Amino acid sequence: MKRHLRLAALLGAPLALAAWGCSGDQVESSVDSTGQSIQHAGEKVQDAGHNLGEKIEKAGEGGKLEKATDATAHAVEKVGDATGKGLEKVGEKISDSAASVGDAVDKTGDKLKEIKDKTGDKLNDLKEKAGDKLNELTGKTKDAADKVEEGAKNAADKAAEGVKNAADKAAEGAKDAADKVKDAVEAPKS
Repeated sequence: MKRHLRLAALLGAPLALAAWGCSGDQVESSVDSTGQSIQHAGEKVQDAGHNLGEKIEKAGEGGKLEKATDATAHAVEKVGDATGKGLEKVGEKISDSAASVGDAVDKTGDKLKEIKDKTGDKLNDLKEKAGDKLNELTGKTKDAADKVEEGAKNAADKAAEGVKNAADKAAEGAKDAADKVKDAVEAPKS
């Protein structure tokens, strides 16, 4: 399981670099480095297989199971060789693909920049149009508010005039009533 995790980490490193916005050259270098690391790991697996096989042979020398240990040692060496050669081939293929991965990252970066530019232009256009509409609506709202304010002022003036007229009429009516009461009080009693 640890080997799978290490291999995933080695292969995932170039993808992470691409996601962080590295250039194609940087990603290409990283992929090539990953391939070389895998090749080196293959060599180490081969060496480990040979060393383990030799130790098994030495452990079985002179014993009753010498033939069995020799066969086991050779099998371990073959497995180590096969695994090591397989890893070396994988590493070579990864190193060979480094240039195409770098180019793909560059192309993707160019496409993203192009999309960003197009989207940015469209957003700027929308922003300008929204600003114009907002100014237009603000003007209409201000005009409507001015009309409402003028109408309210006229209504207040008319109401004040009406109240004044009513107050004047009430005052006249009260004066007339007071005069009549005075006349009635002053009139001779017969």
